[in-house]
Amino acid sequence: MVEQSRRLSAARLGSRVTVTALKLGSVHTNVRRQFPLWMKIAVPLLLDPFITLSADIVAASAERLLLASDFEGKSGALFTQIKRMKSAPVTGRTFDPQEGQRLWELSERLVEDALGATRCSEG
Repeated sequence: MVEQSRRLSAARLGSRVTVTALKLGSVHTNVRRQFPLWMKIAVPLLLDPFITLSADIVAASAERLLLASDFEGKSGALFTQIKRMKSAPVTGRTFDPQEGQRLWELSERLVEDALGATRCSEG
């Protein structure tokens, strides 16, 4: 997110495109159907009452982050959604340009590999 924001700014697109991230905790979705039996029992009892968010709450926060004018221009920002959506500090190696470059290159390789695998399975 920080590297992409940095690259957009360098390409003079930073004022037109905002890159942010929304970090979530546990979200109640249909993926639970894939849980092993012990998790189907434990998660609703142990996590849901304390930290699990409904998909509606998460969707509302994501929609707000995407559409609200008060988030325009906050490129490279991180937000969390626990009880409410709030700004979170982006710290440490996240700001290191060399780390950003390394992650960018790794991401490109992974996408190329995934696209290559898709092409092979289609052909």
